[in-house]
Amino acid sequence: STLNNINNIPSLATIRSMYEMSKVQLNIKIQTKASWQQLKVFLENESSNIQNRDHFEREIEKRGAALDRLEEMLYDPSTLYNEYARPLAVWDSCLVIIAHCGGATNENIHELWQGIIYREVPLKAISKDVQEYLNGYRKHVRIPQDAVVRLLEQNNPIKFEHGDWIPKLKARISSLGQQLLKIKTANSFPLAFLAEKLEDLAFRHRNAAKESNILLSSDDLLAESWPLDCLVEAMSSSYYELFATYAKLASKSKNEDPSLQTQLIVQISRLITKWLMEASLARDIDGKGSRPNVEITVSLASAAKKDELNRTLSELRQRLQILRGSFQTNLKAAIDKVIAHLNKAQEDINRKIQSFGHSSSY
Repeated sequence: STLNNINNIPSLATIRSMYEMSKVQLNIKIQTKASWQQLKVFLENESSNIQNRDHFEREIEKRGAALDRLEEMLYDPSTLYNEYARPLAVWDSCLVIIAHCGGATNENIHELWQGIIYREVPLKAISKDVQEYLNGYRKHVRIPQDAVVRLLEQNNPIKFEHGDWIPKLKARISSLGQQLLKIKTANSFPLAFLAEKLEDLAFRHRNAAKESNILLSSDDLLAESWPLDCLVEAMSSSYYELFATYAKLASKSKNEDPSLQTQLIVQISRLITKWLMEASLARDIDGKGSRPNVEITVSLASAAKKDELNRTLSELRQRLQILRGSFQTNLKAAIDKVIAHLNKAQEDINRKIQSFGHSSSY
């Protein structure tokens, strides 16, 4: 017998798109079900203490109806974004859809990231000044927050100063960043915006913890490392882009609080140290094997030959020496260590420049 022709076979690109959107839809479904369950349990346990109970009951009903519809069929990206992800506050799915399809302004993307950060940062503090900052931070988040966040924050015992929220926020940003940057269709990971927001949070937290006599590790006395760490993880060690972003941020901060300026310089020192270490590891790998870090070495060679690294490090070291006078005696030793690290980094970079000149591999 003869096989009949098959018409309207979808293209491979269409099938891939459908597959990616099916994963987005599944994520929306999982998060919506979790928030639906949280709301139900909370209303049952706290029935006498909840204001606007009718509002939250409508939220439960809305989420239940959405779950039923999400089971019925696979939706297109526009429907998923406008009718499910955004109204149900599934901000990570909103960003994944934008990464695949584009169509969003920088302002849209920044608002979604603000929503993700807002969800992880406690809105209660020990200090009145910090509480005012958190109240102001909440007002600057312009997208409407989902009912679950607003409801559960009322009884959340975590205080901003204690820092228990930092590991979860760090993991959230690094994992979502890795996911978004693999897509490469549209930029939904705004590095400069995120670096500035996270460094501001770290600056506020470090000062608040000190004021509340909460011990910080010796490594965190001048700057908490977690904002840089999570961005390095998110970007799979794209050191040149991170260096350029932090250099601009440090330049922009020249008239800011000396502690904030020092924090950003410390982060650049840490970044350069990581970059040099990774580049050394890449060059040590046997030529016959795989060389996964070769891009790191190439980017370091390029930045070194353009003299960007030496020039920036010299400027930052001079600034840090001036800023040193603003600090108490117990922190001056920590600043001297950073200056020593910057000196060593410059020496290492100059050696790298010489080795790059004698090598044709990079």
